[in-house]
Amino acid sequence: MLRAAGVPLRLVPEVPGAEGVVRKIGAVAAALSLDGAALADTVATDWRALGAPVAALRPLRALFVLSVARGAPLVSGEGTHAEAMLRAAGAMNVIRGFTGYRPLWAEAAATLAPEAIVMMEHALAEGGGAEAIFRIPALAVTPAAAARRVGALDGSYMLGFRPRAAHARRDLVALLHPRATLPVLPGGPGHEREPRHNGRARLAASLPAARRAVPGRGDARERAARPGTGDAGRAAGDARRPARPRAAAGRARARCRDPRRGPRAARADGGARRRRARRGGAAMQGLFATLWPIPG
Repeated sequence: MLRAAGVPLRLVPEVPGAEGVVRKIGAVAAALSLDGAALADTVATDWRALGAPVAALRPLRALFVLSVARGAPLVSGEGTHAEAMLRAAGAMNVIRGFTGYRPLWAEAAATLAPEAIVMMEHALAEGGGAEAIFRIPALAVTPAAAARRVGALDGSYMLGFRPRAAHARRDLVALLHPRATLPVLPGGPGHEREPRHNGRARLAASLPAARRAVPGRGDARERAARPGTGDAGRAAGDARRPARPRAAAGRARARCRDPRRGPRAARADGGARRRRARRGGAAMQGLFATLWPIPG
């Protein structure tokens, strides 16, 4: 459909691993008429730097759990990005015999005996945290549950195989092998990732100081410091507002709900609301006519 509409379309190969990242960088750079060789070389160099330290580690029996939302854990088989990242991090996927993702039952989990469980951060949070995960029957019988050993990373960061794939690999190795000695990649130890859901902070930082300092606005501390705002301001407003006897307030609510007022009172109330709406509509029409006059 896009090709039929004349939109330029380029297909980017999706292959997990360092080779796949390099190919994706080259494909995107070619589509945009850019030179991606420097970035591709950096990614490949960072990936190779982790090769020898990871190869010296004992392969850990690991299980990647995609989701636990339907009760039985949905786990990764062969030929997935999760399996490729487990293998790159010095772990062995305990699932064999199928590709893609399938539910895991307690009988099979007991025989697989994974030593560690790997998940995406949001899947772990949606499942109720580590303790809730280990109470699931299919996972409670595993050595990973006995050792309370579960690691989680951001899903797109860990499985996307993007230009930061080497850093994701290093972070996963550090989760699975806490005592491993790993090289420091560009960006600092463990590569401190940018927090998610901080678009507002990035936008505020990108604006000039004059635009950020909007009168009448600010954070909670600034609002609390201004007169009439914050908890102190609300308390002062409550003190200035005359107290209404509870009995009088109850009678007023009762009158509003009293069915004995009859249909005539209801029609009168409706008529008053309609008259207020008409006056408001006329005022808005006058305002629009003043701001945007219709040319004669």
